[in-house]
Amino acid sequence: MRIRDIEVRDFRKLRHVTVSGLKDGVNVITGENEAGKSTLLAAVQAALFQRHNVTGKVLDGMQPFGCAVRPQVKLGFELNEGVYQLLKTFGGSKGSAEVRSEEHTSELQSLRHL
Repeated sequence: MRIRDIEVRDFRKLRHVTVSGLKDGVNVITGENEAGKSTLLAAVQAALFQRHNVTGKVLDGMQPFGCAVRPQVKLGFELNEGVYQLLKTFGGSKGSAEVRSEEHTSELQSLRHL
């Protein structure tokens, strides 16, 4: 799996950030202290490993301070010569997970591992 694009909305301190054009090999993301580099990594980790229907302290830890929004992470990636997009919105029963490809779209809300 090769991640090509990252888009994050309302995840901790990141209101809307897009990173695109990631290439094979090492990609370096730079910025000042407290610019959101570690938060960007946490958003990618959440998209890949966290269930979309999280609640409680886990969801609270994803939301910007003082806001009751649904954090969202979108990853564009290549896998086995296919191009896909994972869109995950976090937030209890209103959370969702969707994988799209050039060929078809598949709702994954019922899969437990997402």
